[in-house]
Amino acid sequence: MNINNVKVSRNKIENISNILETGGTKKIKLDKYCTLVKEYDKIYLSVNKTEKNQVKELVLNIPGKVVFGEYIVEATLGEENFKGGEQEFKTNLKKDDKLLVRSRISGDVIFLKGMETSKKVKDIFVNSKIPKDKREGIPIVVHQKENSNEIVWLCGIRKSKNYFSNSKEESVVLKIRRN
Repeated sequence: MNINNVKVSRNKIENISNILETGGTKKIKLDKYCTLVKEYDKIYLSVNKTEKNQVKELVLNIPGKVVFGEYIVEATLGEENFKGGEQEFKTNLKKDDKLLVRSRISGDVIFLKGMETSKKVKDIFVNSKIPKDKREGIPIVVHQKENSNEIVWLCGIRKSKNYFSNSKEESVVLKIRRN
C-alpha cells in the first residue's frame, strides 16, 4: 500500500472530518487498495482485502500445526511446557479427532463456562472490542463430529466449556502464537 498514490478530493476530506466527529465504527474507502478506519478511539489505514489474502479453512491434525494468516495454531499431545493462559488451552480432545481452523461464519456460537446457553461469536468479538477488520483473521478451532461441528476455541479469546480438561492423563493442548 502506498498512501502517496491516494487521490485527494473535497468529498474525501469532508467525509474524514465527519467520521472524526461521530461515535462508533466508520470506514472510508480512499481507493481500491486503502481504507481509512475509525474504531472506538483509534484511527488507522487498512489494506483492502483481496481474495488471495483471505484464509478459508485448514485441517489441523493432532499432533500438528497450521499457519492461519498471521498465526500458527498447534495441537500437541501431553502437557510439556504447558503454561496456560489465553494462548494455550488444555482440552479433552483425542489424537484422532478431526479439527478445522477457520474464520468465523455468520451464526457461529460457542458454549462458555458459567452460561446455560450458547453465545454468538459476533457478540464476543464486539464485547472484547476486537476491530471489525481483525475479526476475520482470528483463527477459530472447530471439532468436526459426525452430525455437527462445534467451536472448541476462539484462539486467544474464549474457550468452550465443553472441551476443558482437568485430567491427569495425557491431554491435547492447543496453542496459538504469532507467525
